[in-house]
Amino acid sequence: MLNQNWPEPMVTTESGEEKFDCAGILERIRDGKATEADTMWFHAAMLTRFADRVWADEAVEPFILHWLAIAFSHMLAGGDWCDEIQLPWIPQTELYSPAERRGYVIFDWILRFKRMYPKARITEILEEAGEQFGCSYETARGHYYDWKRRLSKNETPDSE
Repeated sequence: MLNQNWPEPMVTTESGEEKFDCAGILERIRDGKATEADTMWFHAAMLTRFADRVWADEAVEPFILHWLAIAFSHMLAGGDWCDEIQLPWIPQTELYSPAERRGYVIFDWILRFKRMYPKARITEILEEAGEQFGCSYETARGHYYDWKRRLSKNETPDSE
């Protein structure tokens, strides 16, 4: 389903017909004047330009062929279609599980609390985090030290 926050960029042709603004998106991106919506629709514009050129029996620009070759190579190496060719209506693969995201939220809250109250002891902050997030002191402590370790080593889901 199409994300309603990103309306489809349309233009009206001279004949009064509305069509996808493929050329406009590619031009604005090339010129460095792209909007946030343009970047969301960039891959759709690339696919549209590719299909339009093929159907018109015209040469496809090398930059589009290069982009497709890279995307297909990544998919053949195990990448997901939705991550390599991103379209606004198809969600990308989540990097972290819901438990990991919750752990990060707790970690972030603890860091903010430490900044607001620099003299507070970490044990007190962890107890408060447990109360705030409805978890035990041990769970808050585990999330805090897990994310502290992960970020200090610059670990990502791919590096584990």
